[in-house]
Amino acid sequence: MIELKNVEKMFTETMGIKDINLTIDNKAKIGILGPNGAGKSTLIKLIQGLLIPKSGEITKNGLATSNKKFTLEDVAYISVDEIFPKNLSVKFYIKFIKNLNRNYQSNIDEIAKIFDFDLKQLTKMKNLSNGMKQKLKICLALGFNKEIYIFDEPTKGLDPLMRDIFIEYINNNLQNKIIIYCTHLVEEATAICKEVLILKNNTIIEKIMINENTNLIKSYKEIYQKELVNEKQLSNNQI
Repeated sequence: MIELKNVEKMFTETMGIKDINLTIDNKAKIGILGPNGAGKSTLIKLIQGLLIPKSGEITKNGLATSNKKFTLEDVAYISVDEIFPKNLSVKFYIKFIKNLNRNYQSNIDEIAKIFDFDLKQLTKMKNLSNGMKQKLKICLALGFNKEIYIFDEPTKGLDPLMRDIFIEYINNNLQNKIIIYCTHLVEEATAICKEVLILKNNTIIEKIMINENTNLIKSYKEIYQKELVNEKQLSNNQI
């Protein structure tokens, strides 16, 4: 279980997150939805302990992310950022990652076949196309049996077929895992998540449960239209 209590991490007046209270239970499927700059990536980096909150506390199974004993060994992560050492070959990097995860059951070779990626190629990371880099990120994240899966724009750069294969794999194989899914795409959040958090102005403004009757696109638009009206009224009152 992951808990966030009164968490704040603001870099400027408009960049970061604030007033975050959230509990993520085991087997939860949580989507994080919002425009650029809403604080999505900051939130998932805080959950992993890659950033430390200015105030509040984040715990994973009772252990604070600020604790020296906190570890990410049980977390699989697809980052939106460029994470690969440019001059290493794919083959060497895969060998290195397999060694790091030697205590975890691996199915990375099976994942590579599903996503049509050659793990033994000698191509340097810097020479991979954006689509191939994304496939490699997916292989590394799904290739080891972890308890928590955190995805930040995981289908970026994928063609529609690979995107559908990725979503299908998650739904069929990660039912008993925690999934935190950060995206701009409403249809992906609907396909994977049971609950979606809407971020705006650096905080969670709405939590929406997903079921067969949920129209997330409509709800998302309504929330933002309401926020725009509120902002306009506030602006008019200040004039």
